[in-house]
Amino acid sequence: MQAVVDTCFLVDWVKFSMRDLLFEVFKVVWIPEPVLGELRSEETLAWLAERLAERKLAVLPELPELRAKALSLMATVASRLSSPIIDYPEAYCLVVGREMGFVVLTENRGAFAVPRVVQEYFNVAVWRSLEVLAQAVRLGKADCGVFDLYREEALHEFPRRDLEKVLKELGCRSRGGGNRGGAEENSQGEG
Repeated sequence: MQAVVDTCFLVDWVKFSMRDLLFEVFKVVWIPEPVLGELRSEETLAWLAERLAERKLAVLPELPELRAKALSLMATVASRLSSPIIDYPEAYCLVVGREMGFVVLTENRGAFAVPRVVQEYFNVAVWRSLEVLAQAVRLGKADCGVFDLYREEALHEFPRRDLEKVLKELGCRSRGGGNRGGAEENSQGEG
């Protein structure tokens, strides 16, 4: 499985001590040039450079045909008053997700909503850190404590209902609060 990542996902994810879990879930994570241009943090850029050298990350050039589709998507989303707006890098990631079949990684609520409100994007998989961590637990690469660890280290709050649903689906006993990663087990006793 491959993914395309946007800025808001990376900014939080790079703060996480278990950030290389991303590569247990995805074979390659693509960073579009418009996203790369937004990154400023030395920590983020250093991590990206290391993973690019290891070929776990790859840069996706900005292509004219995808740019046109991204601009069109931005206009479509902006015309729907009930939808939060999306910026160009998020729109570009969504277009890449649709055109190339990649999972789109974002924390942007507008981008997360696009598959539910724009028919041409209904089949695009859009994941937040919550879904990435859940997949890592499903694959046995992390335990249920990973949600608490992420919240603590990335200073990121998951939507309560979404977190409760994921924890229930995974059989986690935690409410998602309080313990560090590795400190909790799921109901099957797996670590």
